[in-house]
Amino acid sequence: MVNLSDCQNLHRCVQSTAAGGVDSGRFICFTRVHDGGGDRLAICATDGVSLWKETIEDFSCFVADHLPSAQSSTSPSSKAFQGGGDTLIAAFKSVFLKGIITVTESQDKLHLTISGQELSIIDLDLPEAKAADKKKELQAILFHLVDKVTENENSLKSAEKKIEKLEQRTGAVNVAKNVFDMAADAKRKKTNPKILPKAPGMSVINSGSKRRTAPKGVQFD
Repeated sequence: MVNLSDCQNLHRCVQSTAAGGVDSGRFICFTRVHDGGGDRLAICATDGVSLWKETIEDFSCFVADHLPSAQSSTSPSSKAFQGGGDTLIAAFKSVFLKGIITVTESQDKLHLTISGQELSIIDLDLPEAKAADKKKELQAILFHLVDKVTENENSLKSAEKKIEKLEQRTGAVNVAKNVFDMAADAKRKKTNPKILPKAPGMSVINSGSKRRTAPKGVQFD
């Protein structure tokens, strides 16, 4: 027997088709682990009004029989169990969450098909649940989805705060770098003053005074 807690409340929203192949609305397909424990997993589907449900009594053997490696074995369950319970749960979760799920309405039942790389095609006929069971399952999935929305919103707010703090730190680092660069540039200019070119007629030794020229005597025009 495996621990089915990781298979609790898996959910997908899928488009359904009527018997003639016409789209007939959307369904939420989800899983429920029975309160009594054991190796039993319920597969449910609802359109928000009615609910259909089928219980897999022996989850481990059921999933093991749908592993690709089991299709060519005379005793599929024993061969598939070599991977352990975690392998079965991982395969089922992957197919349910990432595989292809089709829902087809037919009179008082709902035909559910689950397919993916990890498992061969799973075909289930889900009968409509009784009133008390429908109320219980709809209530459970409703509160679960609200909890998930709240959890995701809180995670998003937390991530936004972390990004804001990171941006503030990055801005402070950039300001400090600019100040450092300005101080380094000022120091460099101070230690290496720019030598201005000597103007014509100015003294080389005393750059602030004009150069004296030797007397040339009296000049007659």
